[in-house]
Amino acid sequence: MEKFKKILLLENKIFEIIHLISIISIIMLSIFIAIEYYINNKLKAENQNDLLNDIQIDDTDEDTTISKPYESEEVLLNPGKGFVLRDSLDNSCDNVISTVYFRFGWNDIEPEEGNYNWSIIDNKLNNCIKRGKKFAFGVMNSCISSREKYVTPKWVFDAGAKYTTCENSIDGGEQIIPVWTDDIYLQKLYDFIDALANRYDGNENIAFIDIRSYGSYGEQHLYKLGGQEISPDELKKLYIEPYKNAFKSTLIINPWGTDEYNDTYKWAIDNGVSIRRDGIMKLYNGKSIFEYAYGKLPTIFEYYASYKNLKQKVNRKLYCNKLKREIKISECSNCKYRQYSIKSNSTKLKKRTSKQTKLERNRFSILTNDLEHCVICRAKKEQLH
Repeated sequence: MEKFKKILLLENKIFEIIHLISIISIIMLSIFIAIEYYINNKLKAENQNDLLNDIQIDDTDEDTTISKPYESEEVLLNPGKGFVLRDSLDNSCDNVISTVYFRFGWNDIEPEEGNYNWSIIDNKLNNCIKRGKKFAFGVMNSCISSREKYVTPKWVFDAGAKYTTCENSIDGGEQIIPVWTDDIYLQKLYDFIDALANRYDGNENIAFIDIRSYGSYGEQHLYKLGGQEISPDELKKLYIEPYKNAFKSTLIINPWGTDEYNDTYKWAIDNGVSIRRDGIMKLYNGKSIFEYAYGKLPTIFEYYASYKNLKQKVNRKLYCNKLKREIKISECSNCKYRQYSIKSNSTKLKKRTSKQTKLERNRFSILTNDLEHCVICRAKKEQLH
């Protein structure tokens, strides 16, 4: 019995020693972690000060800037690239976006000939400046998703410009569409382009301006508008060159319209006018178009819808009403008629937080000059989806 008691006492002492060692180890580990955290933050602060205060300029024939980089886990917002937030001044996205983008109707900017309502643009531009963001925009002359009868101002047609009509996609109301080669329409348009350039060309707070004077949404095609398409040479001379000649400094962008204009877009890129592709992740993949500008100019592609909407539709299948079969998005991307319908699915989204929901309802574009990799998945350009 005595022997058994001695064994129990010994075991208790051993457990006490182990417990004491455990407590001492935890205390030492905590001290070590606290010291490491302090040192790392001190080094980070010193590196940031080095970056901000210790930049040196070599006194040589060539201006050379030497800086000391430091590690950071924050999102790096590079000038001239990154996410572009469309048609929203929601500042909850500021930690991931570089630019804010809006589209306007010509009728809103110039309601009366020579009387310009620049405040519509300026208010949004100034909002972005205060937030440290770049601003970008395009001015449309038609928009089938608008209830406005006149997106091109009424006074243009009162002056004698020829027109056709179409139904808007909201309530079927009538919209007046200019005849794209009409001399009166074009002269009024050129006056507006000159006024636009006089006010905004060279503004360092503007990332780019779209050329949106021709076609549905200004996208240089006539989807649901009807009327007569213009030739590649007419697109070049009547619409691209006036913008190119007026804007000497600010980057201007062609929305891709149809394959018929591809040679014109290549010419434009060689002459400093870049290109964008709208409808990514549903109608197009944009790969071939962006390769036109590879190594030459920044390019832009715009998602078909908001992030939330894309997630809901990601598994939907297209049904070609012309071929009478299911098709892939790539088969429809260059189809002139786009005669398809969408088959729904039962995809359900996981419950999201209010902050995530707010972010996901926004629609984004991406501005980039790196076409070596996909900006989303970092795949090589040969594997771009």
